[in-house]
Amino acid sequence: MQPTYASGYWTDTNIGEVEKLFVVFAKTLQYAYLFGIIPALMLASIDDILWHVRKISWPVRLLIVGVLAFIAAELLYGSRGPDSGVVQFILYGLVGFVQ
Repeated sequence: MQPTYASGYWTDTNIGEVEKLFVVFAKTLQYAYLFGIIPALMLASIDDILWHVRKISWPVRLLIVGVLAFIAAELLYGSRGPDSGVVQFILYGLVGFVQ
């Protein structure tokens, strides 16, 4: 939803435009597998590797994986499009951190 928010989509909208949004969402849903599930599984494998290190507690492990996800998402998605700046850096990074 970040591009729709940044473009001002939700300020001047009606039912027809929301309908178009959901149609596009349904047509591009198969790409969510590539851009959501696979990176989440990759980070889960890093978490599993860190789980086997006995000296790392779960909060530290959570932060390590979260920071790695933040950096990966920022590097992959942050350079796309015309937007730049601190807000876009944080929004694109949070995409990875939340997973």
